[in-house]
Amino acid sequence: MNWSRSLLPLLAALLIVAGLLSLGFVFLSYGRAPCQSEDMLLNVRLGLSISCFAGALLLFWPKRISSHVRNIAAIALPALFFAANGFAAQSIASRQAACAARSLDEAMRYCGAKMDHFRLRADPKGFKTLTLVAPGTTDAAWTCLNHWADWAKEGPSLQVDESIYAAYRQEQAP
Repeated sequence: MNWSRSLLPLLAALLIVAGLLSLGFVFLSYGRAPCQSEDMLLNVRLGLSISCFAGALLLFWPKRISSHVRNIAAIALPALFFAANGFAAQSIASRQAACAARSLDEAMRYCGAKMDHFRLRADPKGFKTLTLVAPGTTDAAWTCLNHWADWAKEGPSLQVDESIYAAYRQEQAP
């Protein structure tokens, strides 16, 4: 691959733009929170951005490495991460679907929620409502349940009983 000098800056510019776009996807938050963590996809997309920037730098690396190796590596590295991004996106999509399909009991177990901190009832209109009651706390389990309930087809409404805040209010009173 003996590319002309005019093609290398164009390829470098394309790699930098691709890296910036990929970086934009890393930090761009759109839609609702995921049912289950998407950290794996986030890391792969961050790697894709870094590989695009590294590929652009490789194109102009000093002559210690042959131009063929540099040019191939400059394209292969981002292509590898682009393929990994596709596999990670498919994996995350199936994990999100499995999360949304969980029953309330499965979601409670997955989230590590203690059943004695919750009360499941039906409101006057017949909708299921899961209420966090004392001595419960609004911690990671509650956040996990909120994300699950947002995605679940048959998920209950989530509420916090005011008794949760009673101890805090007593501490704050003069």
